[in-house]
This record gives sequence, C-alpha cells and structure tokens, in this order.
Amino acid sequence: MKYVKHVKTNAKVGANVELGPKTLIVGPNGSGKSTILNAIELALTSRVSDIAGREDVAREADVMQLAPLGQSLLAEVVFDSGEGASYLVEGSTAKAKKAAAVRPNSIDPDTVLPIRVLKEAVLGSPQTARKYLLGKVAGSVSREHITSLIALPVRDLWLKLLASQPSTLSAPDALVAVLENAGKQQREANGQAKTAREAGKLVSGGRASPPSESELSEARSTVEQLRGGYQTALAGQTAFAQLTGTQERLAAAMKVAQTAIEQHAFRQSELANLPEVEPPHPVLPHVCEVLRASLAAGECLVCGTGKPDAAALPLVEQAIAASRQSAEARKSLERLVQGTKESAERTIASVEALEAEVARLSQVDTDPLGHDPAALKPQLDAAEAQLLDLRALADSWTRIQGAEAQALEAEAAAERWGTLKSSCEAAVGIVLDAALENFIARVQANLPPTDVFDLKLRDGEREVVQFGLLRDERLITALSGAEWARVVAAMASACCSDSQFGVLIPEERAFDPATLNAVLRAFSACEQQVILASPVAPSGRLPKGWTVVETAVRASAPLTEAAPF
Repeated sequence: MKYVKHVKTNAKVGANVELGPKTLIVGPNGSGKSTILNAIELALTSRVSDIAGREDVAREADVMQLAPLGQSLLAEVVFDSGEGASYLVEGSTAKAKKAAAVRPNSIDPDTVLPIRVLKEAVLGSPQTARKYLLGKVAGSVSREHITSLIALPVRDLWLKLLASQPSTLSAPDALVAVLENAGKQQREANGQAKTAREAGKLVSGGRASPPSESELSEARSTVEQLRGGYQTALAGQTAFAQLTGTQERLAAAMKVAQTAIEQHAFRQSELANLPEVEPPHPVLPHVCEVLRASLAAGECLVCGTGKPDAAALPLVEQAIAASRQSAEARKSLERLVQGTKESAERTIASVEALEAEVARLSQVDTDPLGHDPAALKPQLDAAEAQLLDLRALADSWTRIQGAEAQALEAEAAAERWGTLKSSCEAAVGIVLDAALENFIARVQANLPPTDVFDLKLRDGEREVVQFGLLRDERLITALSGAEWARVVAAMASACCSDSQFGVLIPEERAFDPATLNAVLRAFSACEQQVILASPVAPSGRLPKGWTVVETAVRASAPLTEAAPF
C-alpha cells in the first residue's frame, strides 16, 4: 500500500511528523491536528478545507491565512516510496503569488481524497449521485451487458456513442459518458427546434398557414375600393377648391370688365360730344408762304400792287394750327376709344371663360362618398400595408415551411436523444440494483459491527439515493456527527478501486473512546491510507497496524513529533 509517510509544514502551529498506513492523530483542540491534515490536502490537491468556514478553498490569498505572519506557506509530504509532493505560496494574504505545486504523475488531485469526492457527488442531485456510484460499484459489468439493456429503437445511437468512448474506459463509466452526451444532445436538439420555430414565427407573424388566394384577393379588393374612394374624394376636394378659386377670380374679373366697359362708354361719349373740325385747306400753307415772302419784299407778290397786310399772316397761321390741333385731339380720343373697346372685349372674354370653368366645375360631385380624403388615407395606407405583408408572407412561406421542417426534425432528434437518455438512466438503475448488495457489503466491511449500513436507490417508482444505518429494520439517514463521519469514510473506501491511491481523512468527530476503538478496527481493513483525528484516545488495546501521533500546544516548539501511545 502506498501511503504518506512524512508531513512537514509551517501552516498554523507547524508540523513535522511521521505517519503510517493507518494513523490516529490525538490532541486537544488547537494543538495542531488540522495543521497536519491541511498540509496533506495542500500537498496532494492544492486545496484545503475549513478556511473561513468554507469546505474547499483554492485561492492563494485565502490559503495564505494558514501561513505565519510575514512568511511564505509551505506544505510537504513524502511517500513511503521516497517520492514527494509539495505546495508553496509566496507573498501575503494581501498579495499572494501563484502557488507552486509539485506532485508525482501517479497522484490525481481530483480523486486522491476519496471522501471529498464522495461528498461532492452524493450531496448533489440523485442523478449525480447515481452516476457517481455507478462508476464506483459496478466496474465488473461489460459493455455487451449494458448494450442489452438499451431500448432497441435507440440502440443504434447507443452503439454510435459507445464506439466513440476510449476502450480503456470501464463499461459503467462509458454508460455515464453516453448518458451525459445524450442529455446534452437532447438539450441542443430542443434548442434547435425552439430556434427554428421562433424563426418561423418571426417570418409568419404567428400564422399557422400561408395566406390563401381568396385572402389575397379580398385584400386587393379592399385596397382598390379604398383607393378609388380616396381618389374620388380627393378629386372632389380638389374640384371644390378649384371651383371656389375660380368663382373668386370670376368675381374679380367681372369687376374689371365692368370698369373696362364703363371706361369705353365714357370715351365713346367724349368722342361723340367732340365737335367736327374741318381740316385746314391745303392752300393755306402756300398762302402763308406767299404772305411771308410779300412781307419780306415789302409788296404783294400776288398782285404786284400795294403793300401786304402784316396782321393777316398770324391769323392764317393760327387758323392752320387750330385746325391741326382739333384734328390731332380727335385722333387721340379715337385711339382711346379703340383701346377701351379692346380692353373691355378682353375682360369680357376672360369673364366668359371663367363662367364656363365655373359651370364645368359646378358639375363635379365634390364628395360622392361623403368622406374626407384625410379620413380615408389612413385606412388606405393600412389596407396597402396589409396587402404587402400578405404578399411578402406568401413569398416567404417556403422559408417558413423549411423552418417548420427543421423544427420537426430537431424535435424528432430530441425525442430520440431523450429516449436514449431515459434508457441509459434505466440501465444505470438496473446495473446499480445488481451491484447494490456487493457495494453494501464492501461498505459494511469498513464499519464497526454495531453499524449496519444500507443504501436505497428506489423509493417506490421514484429513483433516490438514500444511505445511512439500519435500526429495527428502518433506514436512518439523520445520523449523528460521528455516525456520518464513519459512514461517509466507509463509503469512500468502498468506492476506491484496488489500484487507486487515496488517502481517507474522515471528518474529526467527538468519538467516545470505545466507539473510536471500534472505528479504528473497522478502518483497519481499508485498502487506502487512513488518517483520523480525534481529541480523545481510544479505549482498550490499540488495533494492530495503527500509528498514533499526539499533538500538544508548545510555545517553545511549533512543530509536533510522533509520540508513543
């Protein structure tokens, strides 16, 4: 049997002790018993129990609480083979460095302390406990036997997953691995089905079927009806606005036309009242020229006698000018009359055109449906949006059907994986039931005769993991602290394989001397090293093979040494 032979540490009060395959550490509280146990835990697993009320501590800053003030923390063990393992943390609780751990490859830190492993497993869910116990108590079962227990509809899945397991893995461990894989595959398949269905819902808008042609036709008809009503109402509203504006322009044009007509009539009356003026005789300009020449010559150039009359020339010139002015005034007034006539004609034409437009617009029904376009527009928009959605849904229904097919496929796969999982769980129960009697006997071999161990894996149809001691043929699971410590230690020993190196460190309990002696005798049969701490010594003769280490608080010597019993 491989065992820890020597322990040295500066944790807490420090220790430097020799151990045997079976060791009892005896001493009062605070004397250093847990120091030795903590050192073994650290050296073998880099974790320690009972720090700040916690079961399992690995963080260096927390572990440094065991170190002397201002010092590094060191824990060393030496095996009977001469190999060693150590754990070193430098620094302080405020700033601890990463731990340096050295241990042989043959030491598995996850399994070297079987009691710790057992407690983590059996104190969890029944499923976790059953899987743990399966790998520990049913090692002799074959893969072929387990295969025969798997339901035929999913045996192909079982064989496929079983083939992927290492050949070195035991059949029970392979069963547990396949069981966990099946559960994982079932969860993943359910997740895929849910994802596919959610994707289908997003595309389908929650519909269970694509839109029918009649549904599309009805939506199109609704849009056309609303669109026609909207356009008609909008045209009517536009025509009404145009009619109002045209009527306003017509009224203004009529005023302008009236003014133009009045101006034309006024100018016509002015022209009519203007007296007729004869134009100057064509000879008068020549007469003026002759008079001017005669005045210049001093005699009449016409008759050649007498002198010309100087007053005649201005009179002739005035007559010519007056005749010309009258003629020019008439022409100017005639032009004004013509201009007012043309202006009146244009305004009358504009009035007539506006009257015709008013007459046309008056024939348009401004609101045939009795609806306001502003009220119809939201209805039209909603109907068009619905039609677009239905068209898009019809176009994308192929994707919806694909998503549905994926969901159905994933659900079918999840059902098969679930069936395999259930079948594996049933196989676990069958194998455990078959190995239960042998396992109970193995646990019983590590207990005093007064303790009668029992383990229940079923409570009616319900799968359970209940263990404890029988009293009057009744299973008692509410054990005392001392009973719990020795039952858990006995179970942990029974769960260890013959080749597994392990150190059993039962919880320290206040055993009475007689019970402690019986417990030591029972643990003598364990195949693993046992290190038991107790505040009292056993009564009677010490069982053969046990080494006793006594601890005592000594101010001058922080280390403890093995002492004779």
